Amino acid sequence: MIVRYNGHLRLLGVIQNSRSVKNVVASKQIFLAHKAASQLTDVRRYSDTSAAIANLEVHSRYGYDGAGRISRITLAKTEIAAGQIWNGNSTLPASLTASTFIAGYALGYDRDNRIASSANFVVSLNTTYTHRSDDQLTGASSAAIPELAAPVYTPPAEAYTLDNADNRLLAGNGATFDQRHA
Repeated sequence: MIVRYNGHLRLLGVIQNSRSVKNVVASKQIFLAHKAASQLTDVRRYSDTSAAIANLEVHSRYGYDGAGRISRITLAKTEIAAGQIWNGNSTLPASLTASTFIAGYALGYDRDNRIASSANFVVSLNTTYTHRSDDQLTGASSAAIPELAAPVYTPPAEAYTLDNADNRLLAGNGATFDQRHA
């Protein structure tokens, strides 16, 4: 196995060769790219030790908001063109098709740095979250992403109350469930 780092000690790649007779493992490699702020931007996994585009299995692209928080993740079976990433709506990046796009995720944050929303292209859902002032999750509700195929399942809205010890109690579907650990 070969592991490569750059001068800033950021992991750049791993190459695994099949050498063992007892534990045969397919040769493969992973390349990673980072922004100057050490944020991971791309991961490419190849099915061989050659970085030929024909050997590319998955290309993952990561995007960040202005505060440096991860806000977008795009996964594809082909190279994602420079600067392209799924933006949380019904439009795929121009370099991808329905057959090459694997998944897309988008995260939104509130002013207190809590996850306020998440979009998932695969299940066609956008979920919004509510929190108490002490950051405890108090609710979640999901809706279809407009112009995408209707979700197979849309979970019912969830509302949480917390007892005096901050144990979450789930209220939904007309019933209350105690989620404390016994």
